[in-house]
Amino acid sequence: MVRFLSSMRFAFWVLLTFIAWFYVGAFIGLNDEYAIIIKEMSNYLILDWLLLKSAESPIVLGWFIILCLLGALLAVSFLFCSYYNLLKLAKKNNKKGSILLLFIHLMFVVVMALHLASMLFGYKYSNVSLSLNNEFQFENEYSVKLDSVVYVDDLEILKLKYKERRAYQTQDAVHYKEDIAFISLYKNGELLKKDQTTMLDPFEYGSLRLSISFFYMPKDSDNPGIKVVIMKNDLMELFFISYILCVLSILWFLGITWKRKH
Repeated sequence: MVRFLSSMRFAFWVLLTFIAWFYVGAFIGLNDEYAIIIKEMSNYLILDWLLLKSAESPIVLGWFIILCLLGALLAVSFLFCSYYNLLKLAKKNNKKGSILLLFIHLMFVVVMALHLASMLFGYKYSNVSLSLNNEFQFENEYSVKLDSVVYVDDLEILKLKYKERRAYQTQDAVHYKEDIAFISLYKNGELLKKDQTTMLDPFEYGSLRLSISFFYMPKDSDNPGIKVVIMKNDLMELFFISYILCVLSILWFLGITWKRKH
């Protein structure tokens, strides 16, 4: 069993099934009802979605559970391969390539674990509507207020329905860097930070991040507002650092093992 779990064959078939299962999810998402549910998953931390919303769609829930099981099997494969194969190889020849390959496998498991943790811990508020001078309160002590908006594009676009508006929001038609929202963050009424933000440049305070999803036109108002995602996760920076280290180590490994054709 140990030999099988640490074998390349096991890893190959698990990885192939994992990729194929993503395509199954894409096929499920062709149905508008399921597409809305899958999109809604990104509006919650996964644990919150499982507790609050997953019962509404057994099919999406079943797909997600199987995806998690395949991810777990992939992690098991990497761990067994690292311990029973690559560690022995690294000790035996003590070459840079062998040690680096072991490091890549272990970093991949770390990235997967941190990605899972980032979906489970912290908090996330999605599709939050902020209109001019209105506040949104969260976590019983924080509040965020939209102070002003500089919107240089055609306001008529914001009055269209969502699908129609998406067709107009191309890189040439929308000035993402010039459409600016000015935000204030408070804690128990005390100002923590006041700054500007765009769709490409999130508002950040420590591990708290506020990202603009899109601009919209509130009812009975001539001033545009913003739809935002508010998220805090203390592990997110560690996840990105680990991800970058994993990518760099792969590039390094390719660099030292590349054989030029003569």
